[in-house]
Amino acid sequence: MKIQRIIKAILLATMIAAVSAFIPIRPVGAISNTHTYVLGVSNVQDPLILDLQNLTSSLTILASVSSLSLVGGNSILFVDGSWLASASSLDPTILSVVATEPLAGIPTVTVRGTPTLLSSYISGILQWHEPSLPLISEGLKIAGSLSSGTRMSSMLSIVSGFDYAVQTEFNWANSLIARGPVALTPTLSRSSESRTVTTSANTTTAQPYWEQTTYDSYDTGNYYAPYGRIMTTITAYNLENSNSSNYIWFNVFFNQTIQPGIMIYNSPWRTSNQYSLVHDQNTTTTLIVSHGPANVYNAGPFIVSYNIGVTAGVLNATVTSTQAMSYTLKHTNVTDTSQYPDVSWLHTISARTTAGSLTFQIVPGFTFRLYSSRYAALQLGITTTFIKLQGNTQTGSNTVTFGLLPG
Repeated sequence: MKIQRIIKAILLATMIAAVSAFIPIRPVGAISNTHTYVLGVSNVQDPLILDLQNLTSSLTILASVSSLSLVGGNSILFVDGSWLASASSLDPTILSVVATEPLAGIPTVTVRGTPTLLSSYISGILQWHEPSLPLISEGLKIAGSLSSGTRMSSMLSIVSGFDYAVQTEFNWANSLIARGPVALTPTLSRSSESRTVTTSANTTTAQPYWEQTTYDSYDTGNYYAPYGRIMTTITAYNLENSNSSNYIWFNVFFNQTIQPGIMIYNSPWRTSNQYSLVHDQNTTTTLIVSHGPANVYNAGPFIVSYNIGVTAGVLNATVTSTQAMSYTLKHTNVTDTSQYPDVSWLHTISARTTAGSLTFQIVPGFTFRLYSSRYAALQLGITTTFIKLQGNTQTGSNTVTFGLLPG
């Protein structure tokens, strides 16, 4: 009898330990059934839990890092950044354990606290951050590494708006899962998306070709309300089979999507112009060798097209390989304002037309040469001007400027 009581006690203790390892949440009316896990949160009334309940019908709170073994493929992991900073300061191995999730291809979102902890910890990621603006979340997924050591990564950083951040990060992660285990670029949901990318090289042979390494998005969220929202996406491609032991070449497409306040905040602010700058901070280690588009002046709807890449015999390149980009504009003038060693563009918009009141998207691009074992010394600058109109006059303007730094 005593032995039976001991056995029952052991079984009961085992069951309690198993249950305490995670807490399954049963949301009602969620829009998805994607397996989603939360680490670093214990309160079921936490805003993160409440937001995720509306997004997925499969939500589980993990009690500790040891419970990460429950996170499988086709899952999303949300981590509380404040908890991660505190826990990893006491036990540095915690950060390395959590980092195994994005490294294994699990879309991992850090919310609150210091969202950049994971991306800063993992080496080899080609990325940019805005140091002067506070981030509320950052999503990260690693799809592998190239022979150069560069990580194939997808990231989404959001500045402001907690509910907006949770939903946008969830949709980003969910779209990556839908694309497959090696996807970097989420499925684009905007019907106005018009860009196309083609590669001139044959990727099935030893010929040079461009391999996507980075899909790094930076979303201002509601930080600049009521003026508008700016989403910047940096898509980078590494030149494979370049036949160079000293240099690495990257093509970068610098996508900027602007939603004016008149469209999303019911305010009077319209998009007036967009200035995009790529500043070369060190031409010894990093050199911009190609860029586009050139000057385009056109009032009606039109397509902007250009090619970037490398040419054999030019600036130490030993092969020729390019990529082509095109995007649609209307009621906009494009001016190439580049001055060596920097490249820049000014898109001037006719604010009284639909171009000023609806989603506005531009995709300039550039090629840069990186000295092996160095970091990309490039600063990306974005300046957007919003204006208010009354009758035939302009009644006010506001210029939003921020810069993205490497690392």
